[in-house]
Amino acid sequence: MAQEILERVKAIDYKQTELHRALLICQKTVNDNGNLSYALKNAISNVCLQAMEMSREMVNMRTSFNEFQTQLNSTEQLSLKNSIEIQGIPYRQDESILGIVVNVCRVLEVKIGESNIDYAYRVTNNGPADPSRPAPIVVRFVRSLTAERLVKAKRLKGNISTDALGLPNCPTSLFYINFRLTAINRKIFSRAWLLKKRGIIKHVWTTHGKIFARRGDNTDRVRIRNIHDLESLHKD
Repeated sequence: MAQEILERVKAIDYKQTELHRALLICQKTVNDNGNLSYALKNAISNVCLQAMEMSREMVNMRTSFNEFQTQLNSTEQLSLKNSIEIQGIPYRQDESILGIVVNVCRVLEVKIGESNIDYAYRVTNNGPADPSRPAPIVVRFVRSLTAERLVKAKRLKGNISTDALGLPNCPTSLFYINFRLTAINRKIFSRAWLLKKRGIIKHVWTTHGKIFARRGDNTDRVRIRNIHDLESLHKD
């Protein structure tokens, strides 16, 4: 009987030892899983931090690129200080562009000869010609002061039609003179003009190739240097 009890005690002791060993294994597994979970959390956190840093770098790079593009556009616009566009003069076969320019100067009472003109040409349309919107005439003068005098004279004279030019077989239409804009500034001005037509801004105009706008009659004028300036004006 005592021997049987002793055997049973040994069996229980063995089971307790095995159970203890199993508990130790479980504890180690839990610890290992905990370490793995901690490592995964750290890895995910690091990836998130790197993604945020890359996002900040992208924003900084985009800002730097926009600033560079704006500066480049300003430099290009400055190079056009001698150039103007005459808009609204209908196209005629065998027309003399230099003759038209000199004639326009005569009507505006600005004394300019062909020697004051570096070059002049009519812009070529990529698509089909629209008689109601003739391609503009681009003129580059030898001196920027000449361009300024012509733009100022047209502003003071107000509306003038092509009848004043005495061009034969030329439909009657108003013509306009402005400083020539860069491709980017033409795009900006076109968008600004659409905002004006939609009533979002009240005034938009150009001065010496610079674009300005006003939200209302009593608001300050805002210089529009790029599309982002225009979008900010739209959102304000």
